[in-house]
Amino acid sequence: AGKSTVFHLLQRFYDPDDGRVLLDGVDVRTLNHGWLHKVVALVGQEPVLFAGSVLDNITYSRRAGEWNTLHDAKREKEKRRRRARRRGYAEVDDEERNNGGRGDSNDDDDDDDD
Repeated sequence: AGKSTVFHLLQRFYDPDDGRVLLDGVDVRTLNHGWLHKVVALVGQEPVLFAGSVLDNITYSRRAGEWNTLHDAKREKEKRRRRARRRGYAEVDDEERNNGGRGDSNDDDDDDDD
């Protein structure tokens, strides 16, 4: 069976004509539908960014004020910096890895406007 077919069978969108679908040895027909939908997910292989700004993408699934979102993003960036300092800079930060080690060209977080 293909990935989509397995996903649909696990979610019980349909049941097989023959045989059983087991999840950790348990027939999925005996499991609660709501629980199955909470614990089984299909994650695509390609990331998706929606049209708009980075801020639009950050706030896509929740209602947040722009100031709070920017404040949260800055706070997360600072947490990552502190974590790197505690490790003695022995590990490459994800941000550095993703931009080829060029550093942050827009590193203007040092202005205390929050």
